[in-house]
Amino acid sequence: MQITDATSKQTPTRDLADYQKRVRQVLAPFESEADSWEEQGVPQALYVALGQAGLFRERWQLGAAHGVAHAMCMVTEVSRLNGGAALAISLHSEMFIGALQRSRHPSHREIVEQAVRGEILGCAAATETAGGSDLALVQTAAESTKTGFRLRGEKRYTTNGGSASYAVVYASVDRNGRRALSAFLVPLDGEDARVVRCFPTLGMRSTSTAHLAFDCALPADAAIGPPGSGLTCFLQCARQERLCAAAAAVANAERALRLARSFLRTRHQFGERLYDKQALRHRLVDCWTRLSAARSYLELVCQQVVQQGLVPHDQVAALKMHCSRVACDVLDECIQFLGGRGYTEHFPFERLWRDTRLLRIGGGTDELMCEYIGQALDVEDEESDRWLQALQLVDERQGLV
Repeated sequence: MQITDATSKQTPTRDLADYQKRVRQVLAPFESEADSWEEQGVPQALYVALGQAGLFRERWQLGAAHGVAHAMCMVTEVSRLNGGAALAISLHSEMFIGALQRSRHPSHREIVEQAVRGEILGCAAATETAGGSDLALVQTAAESTKTGFRLRGEKRYTTNGGSASYAVVYASVDRNGRRALSAFLVPLDGEDARVVRCFPTLGMRSTSTAHLAFDCALPADAAIGPPGSGLTCFLQCARQERLCAAAAAVANAERALRLARSFLRTRHQFGERLYDKQALRHRLVDCWTRLSAARSYLELVCQQVVQQGLVPHDQVAALKMHCSRVACDVLDECIQFLGGRGYTEHFPFERLWRDTRLLRIGGGTDELMCEYIGQALDVEDEESDRWLQALQLVDERQGLV
């Protein structure tokens, strides 16, 4: 489904710097109220403002892969404002709109249009208590009926679930006598598809994390893509969302490190600046070096996605894992740099740490990312295999084995 401009036949392809400038212009009026979102949630007005500025539309007009740099830019800028808002926007764009982009049903077109205009918020419901990251264990099922499907099941830890109008629900279907994963568009507007409760969370408190329950009749066109295509849909959307998670992690750590550097340069103890203490200065340098490397890695992978149209999921997994781990380490050091101040809510470090910590879990845990990477590494290397064999022969001749 191609997103078109409702007011113009031209497809905007403004460069990334201009896009970043417009994102910042949209966010500026919200800066004074962003702290209150921890209690009140992200306002619908933010999504509408981003939509009216054409930012969601432009990201998707460029295509799933070629527009990912714009998606990462948006998430980076919103992260500087509020981590929960960045997560909500990322999942709305990459997991919800991203999934509907695969749909060929005309009935989904208006839903997509409402989503890119920011008039509705979407979510993706995949996680279940028994399954977690293992989508093969999904118990939510969609059974065929005369008029469409009957969807039954429950989903846990669904970001945006408490405030979304629609969910992309991943459910098991019968495909030639075998169970396979499919995606369905489900309205969250009644008792048959409802929010059971929202979970209090350590971080990302500006967006809801919901337990959803389904026992609803769906029309035939609720299915997104052909039967059994749900896993492919999920993995492709998750790849884009993981790139955004890596961008958010780096943005959070960079914000914290700049403030910590200013503190060390202006705070005096024992007659000199804290920055003049070699132990602190060298730890700051180590944080800066690791974060700079993570930023370069992020830019490299983003460039590959935009130019090649696709990057293997193991590369994206490695990027997400590396950036989120480095960011958490840097944020922990920043708290230490400020001593007691760093541990208070008056300074932003505690919230940045809480928000960033989720990025090692949400969108695929570090452990799952390691599995993806490990599978990719388990391949033959003819040159190294021959080298190893030659070394082993030398050992045998010398009686070393």
